[in-house]
Amino acid sequence: LVSDWKDMVEPLFFDENNKFIYALSNLNRDKTALVKIDPAHPENPEIILEHPDVDIIYAERSPKNHHLVSAYYATDKKHLVFFDNDLKKIYQELEQKFPGDDIYFNSFDDNENHFIVRTYNDKTPGDFYLYHADENLITHLATVNPNIQREQMSDMVPAGFIARDGLPITGYLTIPKGSKGKDLPTVILVHGGPTARDYWGYRADVQLLASRGYAVLQINFRGSYGYGKNFTTAGFKEWGKKMQDDITDGVNWLIKEGIAD
Repeated sequence: LVSDWKDMVEPLFFDENNKFIYALSNLNRDKTALVKIDPAHPENPEIILEHPDVDIIYAERSPKNHHLVSAYYATDKKHLVFFDNDLKKIYQELEQKFPGDDIYFNSFDDNENHFIVRTYNDKTPGDFYLYHADENLITHLATVNPNIQREQMSDMVPAGFIARDGLPITGYLTIPKGSKGKDLPTVILVHGGPTARDYWGYRADVQLLASRGYAVLQINFRGSYGYGKNFTTAGFKEWGKKMQDDITDGVNWLIKEGIAD
């Protein structure tokens, strides 16, 4: 395999026969895909999972059978894709127990009977549970912050606009709970990195601002990670220029929509 500093091949693990390598790769493509590489012929990787709009972020294998079980990507929220029907069934059972929450398997034992499950959402930092698959029984382990009252928090919703040069930009908008969502004092909360990105989920600073009556806009400006190689490299040499314009365009979108005062 030959790459340059704009390309990425990240080996994750071998398959169950220790013959092929599962990896994340954006070689010869824009969006990072989950691929299967034959070390004897690495120039022709097999595409296992790809998404037209965003990168594949990670994949996991079974500790019991060592085969690929799941992978995920993030558009408005993180989405899991399953390659194992047993694990998919467990996930569906958990979805019924925690409607509206994002659910993750933090870890599971070698027999895949017991799972440490993490739940979270945009209004709380979530909880940890122990799930017993054989009994379909769940035991609460810990609440990340029991002082957070979910009913007092504000919704974080996906938002998007078109930048002045036509590039689609996405992010998240939080409107103070109980407000009409119009003519609000507004904070633009800019993520660091800059090759990082904001995700849907609980943010203490966002909820603090919203509780004081501020609308909050988080913008995944050009140069942010997760939207493909071209989107990331569009931020090269644009610090304080087009990247800053994206943030300004987000402000103008809020004003046009009547959200910001």
